[in-house]
Amino acid sequence: MLHHEKRVLHHTRSVLHHTRRVEYHRTYQLHRAVRHFAIEHARLHDARVRANFDRSRYRHNIWAARHFRIGVYVRPHGWYEHHWVYGERLPGLFWGRNYWIGDYAAYDLMPPPDGYVWVRVGDSALLIDTSDGEILRVVYNIFD
Repeated sequence: MLHHEKRVLHHTRSVLHHTRRVEYHRTYQLHRAVRHFAIEHARLHDARVRANFDRSRYRHNIWAARHFRIGVYVRPHGWYEHHWVYGERLPGLFWGRNYWIGDYAAYDLMPPPDGYVWVRVGDSALLIDTSDGEILRVVYNIFD
């Protein structure tokens, strides 16, 4: 290979490498902007939805009319039994996905508003805010 051909090949590789880096950087910036927009949009949507629903409809501590058999409850390590009431904040360890009650209708629980989820804590079901763990409703003694 001639010296000139080597220089042209080196220059071509260099340009190609630079082009790839620029494209990667632009793609990264675009994905970052889209992700930021999506997160901000979801946050604003959640804030609007939460501001527009009637919290008083949910804010109650009630005793279950029916009881359901469900698997054994395992409390997060290091935590003790506590009688939770609405308005308190449930620590994050208690509302991980493994504690969520996905099929709330099967247990006669009302549908959660956007941004809320039913979780099991001991023999109770708690409706909590997924952003900060605030308890909106407690149904005591629903699980045997």
